[in-house]
Amino acid sequence: MTDFYTSASSQAHLNLAITIASRVLKTTLTGWRGRLITIFWIVLVALATWSGATACKAEWQAYDAGEAAVIVAFSDWRAAYGSDPWRPVDLAAEHPIVRHLPPAPGRALAAGVSDAVGTWAAPANYHQRELEGRKGELTPLGILFGTLDLAGLVGVAGALLTIALGFDGISAEKERGTLALHFANPLGRGTFLLGKLLGVFAVVCCTLWLPLLLGVTVLGATGNIAASWDGLTRAVLFMLIGLAYLMFWTTASIAVSAMARSSAASVVALASLWLVVALAAPKVIAAEAASRHPVTASALLEEKIPALRAQSLVNYRKKVTAYKNGHHGATPKGVDAARLRLAYYDEFFARIDHVTAIDKTIRVAREHSLQTLAALSPTLVYQLATAELAGTDGARHRAFIDAVDAYARELRRWPEQRLITGIDTRPTWNELPPFNPGNAYAKTDLNRAFRHIGILLVLCALAMLAAWLAFLRYDLRLQGA
Repeated sequence: MTDFYTSASSQAHLNLAITIASRVLKTTLTGWRGRLITIFWIVLVALATWSGATACKAEWQAYDAGEAAVIVAFSDWRAAYGSDPWRPVDLAAEHPIVRHLPPAPGRALAAGVSDAVGTWAAPANYHQRELEGRKGELTPLGILFGTLDLAGLVGVAGALLTIALGFDGISAEKERGTLALHFANPLGRGTFLLGKLLGVFAVVCCTLWLPLLLGVTVLGATGNIAASWDGLTRAVLFMLIGLAYLMFWTTASIAVSAMARSSAASVVALASLWLVVALAAPKVIAAEAASRHPVTASALLEEKIPALRAQSLVNYRKKVTAYKNGHHGATPKGVDAARLRLAYYDEFFARIDHVTAIDKTIRVAREHSLQTLAALSPTLVYQLATAELAGTDGARHRAFIDAVDAYARELRRWPEQRLITGIDTRPTWNELPPFNPGNAYAKTDLNRAFRHIGILLVLCALAMLAAWLAFLRYDLRLQGA
């Protein structure tokens, strides 16, 4: 029995590890298991690529159709005035961007939004506004039975197929009694483990990662990923995070295989690990983040809107009465009426902001807590990271809602400001203020993306350390040579 270090040089150790890895790669890829998994995975990637591209196309079609319908409605609303002068009544502020969420950059990669910090309602204007994104659960089963995209595919099937490729990497050697034959030569345990790890990971790269790269390339070529430097950055980081995630399951498979005495025990242990880490942990973490930072139900916020409006109307009527008293009973018109309405809107919006400010802070804290606790589940780390790269994460969704809220307020104020500047003609569609999504489509946060990759790599290192410690305790003398 040899130790980790032998009299051979480091280069010799590396050559031995590469030899072992090459043997594993060749044996697996030419065997029925490798071929079957490769074909199955290629079919799944093709379906996920088609599904993601189709979903994005459908969203753009819905967006365009909504815009056309709103333009017609706006024209009808404008024509209803006939020859009467245009008055600054409540503008038909149904700009299509308010009603429809266009595809985010790279949305075809991942459709999931965190079920803990995703879609939520925010009071805007006189009613409760709620925007629904393509929301999906972050659990594997939620993704499996929800939207089919590349991120969800890697999170579920990718992990399971990686387990299928590596569950018997070492345990099969124990069962066949061939393990001691390897160590009849000057071979260190660490070198053997490294060779097995590199071999299985090379198989994973060939059978899983390369088809995934092809799927992402197809999405980029068909215009479903933003044709820009940021779009390319998102795609590259998506592939790197996917590679780190598959590496974790590779090291976990080797570690469990080193601990188990049979392949059956190894596959049962890995399946249990998958259920705990990938299925149960995300739900528990999301529930824990929600319990730490409870937010007000949207229905309760909506109930407060009428009271806030009533309070603002009371002050508005007082100001109108004061105006009449100062102008011999004349009703405010034109610029004076516009200024009074602006003051009313500002007061009403300030009251809403006061009510929702604390709740928004809590939601940010909940998302931060979720990001912190996600390190306990590699699957949750991976899914949060891919959602950020696809533009479907909670932070970007919240930024979009804030932008919509600000735009809706601007449309309420715009007619009055227009009147104050002396423009009293009826507006055209092109005169409407443009929508600015702000940070909703901000550039990729490289620091956060690399942090996610770093977390996955640290978890890989811990799994490899567990494999080494387990294999170090295994008595090779018990194996028949």
